[in-house]
Amino acid sequence: MEELISLLKDVVGAGNVSVEDFEKVCYSRGANADLPQEPLAIVRPRSKEDIVEIVRLANRFRVPIMVYGGGSNVVGAFSRGCIVLEQSGIPKKIEVDEESFTVTVSSNVTWTQLESELNRKGWMAAPLCNGGISATIGGGVALCNNGVRSARFGLIGDQVVGLEVILPTAEIIRTGSGAYPGAGNFVRYAWGPDLTGLFIGSHGLFGVITEVTLKIYELPEESMYLGYDFDDIHKLTRVMHGILRKRLSALEWMLAIAGGFPVTEETTFVLMMRLLGAKEEVEYARRVVEEISLKEGRVSGILPVVKNTRDLVEWSGPNTRIFGENMMLMPLCSCTPAPRFPKLAEVYGRVVGELNLDRYDIIPTLTAFGCDNVIVASPTLYYNQSKSFSWAKALEASRRIVEELADKVGFAPHYVGRTKTSYRPFQKLGAYYELVKRIKKLLDPNNIMNPGQLFIPAY
Repeated sequence: MEELISLLKDVVGAGNVSVEDFEKVCYSRGANADLPQEPLAIVRPRSKEDIVEIVRLANRFRVPIMVYGGGSNVVGAFSRGCIVLEQSGIPKKIEVDEESFTVTVSSNVTWTQLESELNRKGWMAAPLCNGGISATIGGGVALCNNGVRSARFGLIGDQVVGLEVILPTAEIIRTGSGAYPGAGNFVRYAWGPDLTGLFIGSHGLFGVITEVTLKIYELPEESMYLGYDFDDIHKLTRVMHGILRKRLSALEWMLAIAGGFPVTEETTFVLMMRLLGAKEEVEYARRVVEEISLKEGRVSGILPVVKNTRDLVEWSGPNTRIFGENMMLMPLCSCTPAPRFPKLAEVYGRVVGELNLDRYDIIPTLTAFGCDNVIVASPTLYYNQSKSFSWAKALEASRRIVEELADKVGFAPHYVGRTKTSYRPFQKLGAYYELVKRIKKLLDPNNIMNPGQLFIPAY
C-alpha cells in the first residue's frame, strides 16, 4: 500500500497523512464496545475536493473508508485496514438563513459549536445530539440520533432540510431544494423522491456527508424544570403517555429514570422535564403536566439533590461503580410507543437475570426519553473495559437484549451497528433488508464505504 499512501500525501500534504502506530491506536475504535481495529492510515483532508480525490483513490485501490467525526460513536464502525477520513482540518461553516429559518453547517462542526453560534444570534437548533460535546453534525445525521429537545422535535433526522454528500463514486449530490443550482436550501421535499432520507441513519454506507441544512428556532423567553416520583412503572408510563398525547409546544425534553434495575418493589421512578417557550406556553404546559403527573405520582425530591449528570446516573444505579475507572457504557436506544415501556422493562430485566451480568462487573440501568409521539427507551449496560470477560459479556448481552426486545416488544432501533445487534433481526426485515443491500451495491459498487456495517456482506 506504499503507492496509495504516497498518492494520499500528494492529495492532502504529507503532514496530513499519518501511519504512526500510536495514532492508529487512537482511531481504532470510538466510544463503543467493538474490539480495536487498526486502520491503514489517518487522512485529514483540507477541502471537499480533497475528499473527492481520496474517494477516487479508495475505489482504485479497493481500500475501505471510515468517516471519523468526534469519536463518540457507540455503534461500532469498520476501521481495520481502512482510510480513516478525519475532517477536522476542513474549514468549518455555519451559515444562518433567517429568510427560511435554517442553518447550513459543515458536517465537522460539533453540536456544541453550532448551538453556541446560533444562541449568539438569537436562535437554537433542535434537537441536540446526546453524543457529548465532541459529537459532530455529520455523525448525528448518519446515525439519526435522539437528543435534548427530542420530546418536542423528534429525532435529529426530523429536522434535516437538505444534505450535501460525496457519493462512493466521488460524485457530489445535494438533496432537497438545494439540488437545483442556485435555489438554496429551504425545503426538504422537492424534485421527487426524498433522497435526503436515504442518508439519514445510513451509518456511513452511502457516502460522506459534508454539509447539513437544519431547521432553527428563535430562543425562548422562559424555561422551567419539573420532576415527579412514581412508585410503579405503570403509573410512570401512563403519565408519560398522557403528556406526550397533549403535544405540548413547550415540552423540550422528558427523561424517565429507574432508580435501581432490575425493577423491584423498592424501585423509584423519576420523570424529569424541561419546559421551554413563550411565557404563556410554559405556564400552560406546567398546568397540564402538573395535573397529569400528580394523579399518579408526587413532586420529586431528587431535583434539589442532583447537580449534574454524574449524580443522576449514580443515583439510577445505587451502590454501583458506574463512574469507576475503566467503566464504559453501551446504550441500546430504541423507539417504542410509551405503553410498551413496562413490557420492555420486564423483558430486559429477565434477560439481565438469565445472563447473570452482576458476575461480569456489568451494571444494567434503564432510562427513557420522550421523543415526539413515542419514547426512546434506553437499556444501558455499564461494563469494565479493562476486563476482557466483562467486555465480551457486554457484547453478547447487548445482542441478546436487542433480539429479545425486537421479538417480544417490537421496538425499533434507530441506530444499530455491530455492537448493538446481530444478523438475525436483519434477516427478519425481509424485502426491506434486501432493498438496502441493493441500494448499497448500486451506490457503492466497490464496497468502500464502511463495509460490513448493518451486516451487509462483501460483494
